Amino acid sequence: MSTRSMVGKFTDKNQGQFTARYCHYDGYPSGVGQTIINNWRNNFDNSGAKIADFLLSTKYGWSVLNDTDFTKPPGWDEKTTGDTPRWYDDREGEEPSHPFNNQSDLGWIEYAYLFDTEKNLLCIYQVIGNNNLQLLAQVTSRVNISHIEDIEDFNEAKA
Repeated sequence: MSTRSMVGKFTDKNQGQFTARYCHYDGYPSGVGQTIINNWRNNFDNSGAKIADFLLSTKYGWSVLNDTDFTKPPGWDEKTTGDTPRWYDDREGEEPSHPFNNQSDLGWIEYAYLFDTEKNLLCIYQVIGNNNLQLLAQVTSRVNISHIEDIEDFNEAKA
């Protein structure tokens, strides 16, 4: 079963505006979340803007990001295995998935990872109810969230 998430960046954080792409598998914080942080720290010079641009580089969205190396060229075919990011691009006959750009699109998403590129922070959200983003954490590239699964774990970690 998939844990659906979206990955992207704020275009206007004060107004709640963002652009993001869908990610199908392992969207929980210790999956896609920690993979984003590991790549941000190790492969993108701790630049939220650079890694956000990578995450937005596909018009079709992502199939697999968890445990992948973002320095490897993404793909989707029988040769794309292991730690290579996999996207939905080049799937014949399929329309591109729409980019997310406001909270009315979130009904089927469980987690959101949005970069605040002005402050160089990753904002981690859990979608609660119908289209409500609940902020779990704002983190730098130095944090390790591999043991955190949901809002209850974040609240316990803060205590």
